[in-house]
Amino acid sequence: MKKSLGPTVAELSLQDYPHIKPVAKTQFSMLTDEVLKSLKADHPDVNTIILCGIEAHVCVQGTALQAINNGYDVHIVVDGCSSRSMVDRMFAFERMKAAGAWLTTSESVIL
Repeated sequence: MKKSLGPTVAELSLQDYPHIKPVAKTQFSMLTDEVLKSLKADHPDVNTIILCGIEAHVCVQGTALQAINNGYDVHIVVDGCSSRSMVDRMFAFERMKAAGAWLTTSESVIL
């Protein structure tokens, strides 16, 4: 059984970052039990999560809603998200914002 979609963008390869442990994506939300345990144990002071990714209406939205429900402040990088249709993308942004996520841009995150 395939554990994830596999690599999507070569520039995001972690081979040059051996200290970062990749986690197989096997569900829509990225906040698996393993990831949540790691966040709480290894980074207890982190309270903000910045998200971007493909399938904004499924994976990004699922992760954002779960993070909000776990008490995190969530920022969605809107120009770093995609969906197969603009309608799906825009409604995902509306739903995430209504749930308490902050919508932002990549330039705002960098600055």
